[in-house]
Amino acid sequence: MNHLNGKNIRSGLELEVPVEQIFAINLASEGDIRVKNCENSSIKEQEKDFINALKRDGIQTYKEHINTNQLNETMLVSVFKIHTVTFSKYNKNQFDYYKDIQLVFTNNKIVSFEEFCFNIMTAQAFSGNFPQSPDFHLFNGMGDISIEEIAGVYPLIVSGNCTLDYFFIYYKNILSSVSKIFNGTMGDDVKSQKSYISDKEYKALLKEVNEQKKEVNRIISDSF
Repeated sequence: MNHLNGKNIRSGLELEVPVEQIFAINLASEGDIRVKNCENSSIKEQEKDFINALKRDGIQTYKEHINTNQLNETMLVSVFKIHTVTFSKYNKNQFDYYKDIQLVFTNNKIVSFEEFCFNIMTAQAFSGNFPQSPDFHLFNGMGDISIEEIAGVYPLIVSGNCTLDYFFIYYKNILSSVSKIFNGTMGDDVKSQKSYISDKEYKALLKEVNEQKKEVNRIISDSF
């Protein structure tokens, strides 16, 4: 999903590319499959080049697609298993293996606020079928929703272990992800979509974004 940003999504929409195609995710396995083999065999039994790479990098991962299910008319979920092996010369056992489940929820149309809330609740109910993950599950797509509406339910979304890093809305006529809007990191989206707003709006929005980013950084700094 790293290729997605407000500008290329907007360009896709202008070319009438379907939303479900814009937000389609890569279901191919990623990483070294030998990491998966460590689930049922000793890490030390793997090939020498694998061990050397693990010692060099400290970590190796393998991500495999398990299945994809349609949860309702507007959302589907893809289930991935993430296998991880780590190496640390400071640990007694040095090598460690663990696995985790990653869920990717994808809205296949531009959703309303009511549909957004329903899909968030559906996603949280579905994620309850799996062990608690240390990482957030992805909730992707686009909504015809205001940032004020999302702000009202954002704490519930975060507590439900979902992230909106790839859920996009328009904010002052700039398409950006909800996470970027809240974090004050939508500057790149503002600059790449400068032609959609006036010079006055552009300068004011960049100033607002920079002030928001400073405030977020201040809150983070004060928490330590």
